[in-house]
Amino acid sequence: MIPSYPEIRLIAVDLDGTLLDDNHRITPANRQAIEAAQQAGIVFAICTGRFFEDACLHALDYGLDCPVISLNGGKVALAPFGQVLSDHRMDDTVAMTCFECLEELDAAYFVFGERRVGIRKTGDKHLSQINFGESRMLEETGTTYHYGKEACLETIQGGIYKFYVHARNDLQQLRRIIGTLEKIPGISLAQSSTDNVEIMPPHVNKGRGMSDLAEHLGLRSRAELLGW
Repeated sequence: MIPSYPEIRLIAVDLDGTLLDDNHRITPANRQAIEAAQQAGIVFAICTGRFFEDACLHALDYGLDCPVISLNGGKVALAPFGQVLSDHRMDDTVAMTCFECLEELDAAYFVFGERRVGIRKTGDKHLSQINFGESRMLEETGTTYHYGKEACLETIQGGIYKFYVHARNDLQQLRRIIGTLEKIPGISLAQSSTDNVEIMPPHVNKGRGMSDLAEHLGLRSRAELLGW
């Protein structure tokens, strides 16, 4: 006999362009909708490409007690700064190959390690620096920011989750970068807009993060219950 479940058991929502408004805030209406879902017994989760500490601060600022799927599924936790369910990092050798490729192409990029962000180009700022400020990120999450080629290399050598490459003023260069990266084995590529590309471990994506969370929570789809 198939158990009876609510029609919706898990809602996972992106931050940028979805849950957050143009000012990078969660509106009162969205906050009320989240509360209503949670009160109905539905698991609400943040599911974002942003790095873990960044996503967690957004949740805490709005009083959200919910799972966090960050880094496009690279790191999943049951709550902001809570128990980590899965942690998928890039292979060190593959990450170095990507680094050398990006350096040859003079790419602008961010690289994300454990509580450390490497920023290749002087003048670039990550959204977390803009939204929260470096001092708050350091004091509340231990996250530090480091600029330049050597800083990015040191970040990579410490173990990383992903690269975020952007080419806001030269989309032809971005196409060249993507064409070169596609030849590197052991990575997966994703684009959240036309002017960027993200480099991650193979098979890591938001769907993988949702699957990791759903498996832990014992949530199975209707298709799985029916044996499809």
